[in-house]
Amino acid sequence: MEFYIRFVKEGLSPLIFGDAERAEAMQNGLCAMGFFGSWNLSGFAANEYMAKNFDVTVLPAAPNGGRASIYNGLGYAIAPNTKKLDAAWKW
Repeated sequence: MEFYIRFVKEGLSPLIFGDAERAEAMQNGLCAMGFFGSWNLSGFAANEYMAKNFDVTVLPAAPNGGRASIYNGLGYAIAPNTKKLDAAWKW
């Protein structure tokens, strides 16, 4: 998150943290990249500007090569490198 927030501090990203407000900035062409959950995809696909000019990709890597993401608590996920695969599937 510090890496992400640094974009705002350095003036590379607008000071907008609310999900709806960030989505509006994307849909109006005010920014080129956003950090959103999958629940935003249907709204983005329905927006003509977004459908024509945007796509989905992995988050950029931090300078140390690490990546992080938000977790969508509305679903379950299993890490690809889990040592407890059977327990995860059972859950």
